[in-house]
Parts: sequence; C-alpha cells; structure tokens
Amino acid sequence: NEEDIIDPSSALLGASAARSEADMAIPHPYNTGEQPLSPGQKALLLLSLPLLAPLILIRVLLYMASFICLSLICLLCTAGLPKLDPDSNAFPPLTGLRRGVMVVASRFFTRIMLLCFGVWPGMLSVSGTPDPAASVWAVAPHTGLIDALVFLQSSVPRPVMLKPYSTIPFIKNILQATGALLVPVATATKGMATDNAASTPTVKKRLSVKEIRESFGANPTSPSGKSEDHPDFKENDGAPKPKKTAVVLEAILEHKASHTPGAPPVCLLPEGTTHSGLSILTFFHGAFEGGYPVQLVAIKCPFKYYNSVAFLGSVGEHFCKLIAAPWLFVEISFLPTLVPTEEEKKDSMIMAERAREQFSLLSGLPLNSIGARELRKEAKEKAAAAKGKKLGAAAYVHPWLPDAPIPCQRDALGRAGPLARSLFSRHAIQYVPPHGRSCCDVWAGAVSLVAHPSECEVW
Repeated sequence: NEEDIIDPSSALLGASAARSEADMAIPHPYNTGEQPLSPGQKALLLLSLPLLAPLILIRVLLYMASFICLSLICLLCTAGLPKLDPDSNAFPPLTGLRRGVMVVASRFFTRIMLLCFGVWPGMLSVSGTPDPAASVWAVAPHTGLIDALVFLQSSVPRPVMLKPYSTIPFIKNILQATGALLVPVATATKGMATDNAASTPTVKKRLSVKEIRESFGANPTSPSGKSEDHPDFKENDGAPKPKKTAVVLEAILEHKASHTPGAPPVCLLPEGTTHSGLSILTFFHGAFEGGYPVQLVAIKCPFKYYNSVAFLGSVGEHFCKLIAAPWLFVEISFLPTLVPTEEEKKDSMIMAERAREQFSLLSGLPLNSIGARELRKEAKEKAAAAKGKKLGAAAYVHPWLPDAPIPCQRDALGRAGPLARSLFSRHAIQYVPPHGRSCCDVWAGAVSLVAHPSECEVW
C-alpha cells in the first residue's frame, strides 16, 4: 500500500528537527537561569544593603577562621607521614584514628562554611544512602566550590584535584588528609609540549603544505569530514599526547582494584567543568573505566532569582556570589549504584551515557549535548575574536592552531603576497597594502580565513 510507505529521508529530517528543537529548549551551560527582580524587590534589596554588609563581613571572617582551623587539624592528622614524592600523583589515604579525627573535624568546620554561604539549618537535605561497596562516586552537575564542601561535610571521599593545588598552603593539608589523587598539568612552551613528570620536551610536528591545505576543507580521512576530527589535527598539533591522562586513569583503576567495602571512595566529576547546574553535560568516561560499579550522586541547588553556586567567572567573583547569598538550599541525592553490563565493561562510553540518562531521569535535569570540550573551544573562539577586534580584524582561529594569529592584509592585487606564501616558520608577516582590505592571518606558514573567506586564496 503506497500510503504505508515512509520516506526514510523525511523521517530522518523529522527526527533531526525534533532533536534541534529539544536542544534549543535546553539552556546554555553558562546561562544562569536567574529570573529578573521586580521593581519592588529591587527597592527592598537596596534598603536591606546596610544590614547585609555587616553580615557579609562576619561571614567572611567566620569562613576564613573555619578554613584555617580545618587545615591545621588536617596538618596534625598527617604529622609524621612521609611527604609526597615529586613523581607520585596520589596522597595515601588516612586510616584508623587519624582518619576518624579528620572526618569529625571536616564535618564540623565545613558545616560552618556552608552556613557562611547561606545554607541555614534545615536547608541541607540528603536522600538515599551511599553504597559502601562502591569504589567511585560520579557527581553531577558540577557547579563549583559548593560541591567540595558538601562532600567534606558528609562522607569525605578522596577528591581528584590538579597537582598544582597540592603546593598551596592550607589547601595542601586538606588534600593530603583526604588522600587526594593529583592530576599533573602539562607545561607547554612555544613549539613544544612537555609534562611535569618528564624533563625531556616533545617537539611538535611541523605541518606540511598538504596538511595545511586539507585542514581548511573536508578531510576524506576524517570520520566526520571535519579537519578538527582528523587524528593529525588534535589539540596537541600532532605531538604525542601528554602522559597526565594515562597516569590519573592508572591511579583510579588501581584504587578501584584495591578498594575494600567501607573504605573512602574516589569522587569524580565526569562533566569535567563547572556550569550553571541546570542540565547534565556530556561525560568523560574515566570514572566508568574498568567495569566496576559506580555510585551516582546528584547535587541540586534550587533557586529562582540568584544562582550563587555557579562558578562561571573568576575565583573571586565566585566566592563573592556565594558569601552574599541570603540563603541557599542544597539537595544531595544518592542514586542507585550503576552496575555495568558485559557490553559496558568492554566500552566505558556506553556506561557513561547510561549514567547520564540515570542522572537526568532521577534528578529531573535535561541532557545537554554540550560538554567541556565544546565549552573550551567556545571560550577560545571568543578570546580570539576579542583579540582580533582589538587588533583591527575579526580573526578566526582554526581549531588546531595553538596561538592566536596576527592579522594581515592583502596586497594591491588582492593576493596574500609572496612572503606569506614562502614563510614556513613560527613567525608572522603583517601586510599593510594600499586598499587595506582584511584578508588573511598568517601563522606557521598557514592561512587562516577571516572576514572574507570566499576571497582568500588557500594554497
């Protein structure tokens, strides 16, 4: 029957349109979701500012005193223990009386810190119970500092932090007492990529003319046809990936294999970045490697007019927003432990996606198609655009270019010019032709399209 025949292309288009509409309904991760105040509410806020100023000052002093006291107690609990080896990426977890004293102090002082952020008595609720057999907690959504305080106040799991934080006074004591896993940060200099654990730098591969030309168009060797997905055009420009990811993953897998029921779990944030907390971003799959059960933990901070928990700017701005919050509700939900299937044991990405679905279903937050990688790329593009405007041209930085290019101009005949064509170094040539028409950005012998991509000559 002709009426029963469905055009596959129309069905796909319909599904794509439905997904697009769903994505449009989900707020951007950096959208705070705050509702505007009415004129009466604004007037009331202005009148109450003289009363709020002393309260904020008291909060700041109380928070700093609690933080210092907790750090000193952690220092006492770790006294006599060997110092962290420079090549090590994990503090050994405390046991026995040392951990008992640290947990009691952590719960007491972090509750005072939460009070300084507006979490008054009765505004912190916990539903569900943690699984003592789970070696890993996967926490979402990740909004900012409030997540760390919540878990220091509850079961005190082992955090995963950037290694540079382990050198900061006071914070180092807390990280050592909680048995933190440390993520080494690769140091990159111009023309090379290095890792903290390795003293030998890895020189980046120089791009050929063919690679430069292919990077501006569809790439037949890339699955998606996009040059940024090509294996030779990753963020490290063809250089071997830093060892930091493998080191941390190895430490997490070792923790999972040696974990015993009742021991402190590792607390991971699979989203990999902070956001407004109004959706569930895409997950990194490190928390789901190895085929071990994972405890899902959802944190929600309901609000209407003031999203104080979202870390979307500087550290100072984030702290000021938290300390100025009149009140803050925090809801912690220990969701059912996610046990991997045989298929998920072989492919952790499948388990990570099922975890996202569980978070969305049980927390009521929508699934977002954006993740940390997309947000970092978006931030780089905005920074490059701002720098281009400052230099007088709206430059577009190609994804595999690590540095912002210097804008140049066409020559009188509308060409890039012979020097730009023959330049194969890490220097840039700026052209100032008579007509002053913006054409290209020259960097590392490559042409990066800008204001008029159709007029640029790609060689």
